[in-house]
Amino acid sequence: MALPSRVYVGVFVFGLIASIVTLTYTALFLSGYRPPPEPPLIYFEPPDEPAKQFFLVLSSLLCVGFTVFAWRRLVAGARRDVETRRRRAELAREQQRYRRTEQENKRPPGYT
Repeated sequence: MALPSRVYVGVFVFGLIASIVTLTYTALFLSGYRPPPEPPLIYFEPPDEPAKQFFLVLSSLLCVGFTVFAWRRLVAGARRDVETRRRRAELAREQQRYRRTEQENKRPPGYT
């Protein structure tokens, strides 16, 4: 039960990092940013063609969608784990009550 939650935590963190980087890059170039005439060591060529801009927007949307999917699965897994723990605790209490009545040679509750 703990394995899917751990997997989705990793996927969520990866998606969050990828989304932050991709959305920042997309916002920079779609808002009209142009690098200085003397480019720094790391140089990103601005996407001038509409196809490249569309690809940049699409990749940003996919990163955000990936992150949202991982978050929703993580929350669903946490809710499922809480429900499982609640049912196990209820079953343990019922078994303990049954053992106690067996030890006292009484009929279990609900026995007719």
